Amino acid sequence: MHFDGELLQVEPGFDEAALRALRGRFRVNVWPTRDLYFGGVQVASTAGEAAADPRRGGLAAVFPVDPG
Repeated sequence: MHFDGELLQVEPGFDEAALRALRGRFRVNVWPTRDLYFGGVQVASTAGEAAADPRRGGLAAVFPVDPG
């Protein structure tokens, strides 16, 4: 999601009930496809988890952390 100051821009895939609730507060524009407009997210964690945004060609990998 991205609020551009006028419209809440939303990627496809959000639950319809959530979209109805959002439409009660904002003007909502649901995009027909995923798009690089929404940026990309890469996540690093010391908890042994990783995530990468497929829009940006990311790769998720977990590396052991040396506690010493």
